[in-house]
Amino acid sequence: MSTALLEEMKGHLFGSNSIESYKSFVLGVGNFLYSGEHVSWRWKKNLEEHIAQGEGGETNISKALSEFFKDTLGSANRTSLSPVWSSLYPHEALDLSILIAPCSEEEIVANIKMMGKDKAPGPDGLTVEFFLSVWDIIGREMTNLMTGLRVNFAKTVVTHLLNDTVRAEEVARAFGYRHSDFPVNYLGLPLRNGKSLKQDWMKIVEKIDSRLENWKGKLLSRGGRLILINSVLSSISSYFLSIFWVPKWVLNTIDSRRRAFLWSGSRSHSGLGSLVCWNDVTSLRQNGGLGIIGLNIHNLARLARCWCCIASGIKLLWVSIVEKKYFNRLSWSGKHNTSGWSPIWKGIMAAKAPFSLSVEAHIGNGLSISFWDDKWISNHSLADTFPDLYKASRHRNACVATLLNSPDNKWMLFWPEAVDTDSMTLLMSMIRGI
Repeated sequence: MSTALLEEMKGHLFGSNSIESYKSFVLGVGNFLYSGEHVSWRWKKNLEEHIAQGEGGETNISKALSEFFKDTLGSANRTSLSPVWSSLYPHEALDLSILIAPCSEEEIVANIKMMGKDKAPGPDGLTVEFFLSVWDIIGREMTNLMTGLRVNFAKTVVTHLLNDTVRAEEVARAFGYRHSDFPVNYLGLPLRNGKSLKQDWMKIVEKIDSRLENWKGKLLSRGGRLILINSVLSSISSYFLSIFWVPKWVLNTIDSRRRAFLWSGSRSHSGLGSLVCWNDVTSLRQNGGLGIIGLNIHNLARLARCWCCIASGIKLLWVSIVEKKYFNRLSWSGKHNTSGWSPIWKGIMAAKAPFSLSVEAHIGNGLSISFWDDKWISNHSLADTFPDLYKASRHRNACVATLLNSPDNKWMLFWPEAVDTDSMTLLMSMIRGI
């Protein structure tokens, strides 16, 4: 680390009035690493040898520390992204330089606002509301930090969905990335071109097993185990429950680990030692349970949140993608052709029916409300209230706006001659005043 860079870091971290404190900090860290009892023996020995190679003094200790951590953790890849656009689109004159242009402060603020005021994007626990309230003070510094981010080429790969290896390798060469085939991991999630396999799900179980060391269970009280289950173990699985419809055997395996850890502090446990039925354990505290998260219900609730985003019309990229790919009309609900569904979308669709039973629709302009499938006129959908009319209808997937002739304010409903006239009369009386 150069002297100039070190001085710049000290100025940014501690301010010009705290250089002496920084020097004391460096010496204090060095003394702690020499005499600390809580440092790994091998790690401390290696660092002591690294520092001992210098000539002593504050500058040399600081240099030894920085070099040791650089050797241990590696250094950041500062290579700039310079894609060869002409190799991607050789027959088109496209100016795509905007894709790698630095982001503006307005773009950064807009994305921060999309996160929600109660969200804490960093490890320090500071919420988005805090950042926005002091943006006049920290805005320029935050912008400089974000625009200075670089692509980590060691962790970036190009994978083609259609197994077009030649095209994928062309893109990889243009961007300077590596080419990789499925399966790949994205944010810790196993992604493959098809249904997830058993070994993909076992990675979740292995992560939970790594947290369930026997010594933790033996040292913790039953109350401590309960806290660990809810705060750590359940959060590991929640990450996956938000994306996938998890198979039943995976949930049962995770529950067996959680149940064994709660009652015996180990990874395996016979049912004879369980003091309370597991269904009661996963009940709410006000209902006499221990408040442990029920994975099956939690999985359903997490996926139902996706439908909240779809139904509320929030402008999200993934919502736009699934609407264009899977919806054959403007409404978010209704009957869909299941051919060509991805495993992730099948999981989201599994939560559609429970979500529909829990919400009611407000018409608005009628473009996003299904005439038959949404509960927009009563506590039940018209398809459930008039099943015979629904089966006979020629417009099962139509939205409210499509069937209402705005200039004449008349409903454009067409029926075959064999429909039940009493049901048709009752339906028209319900919607006539809309």
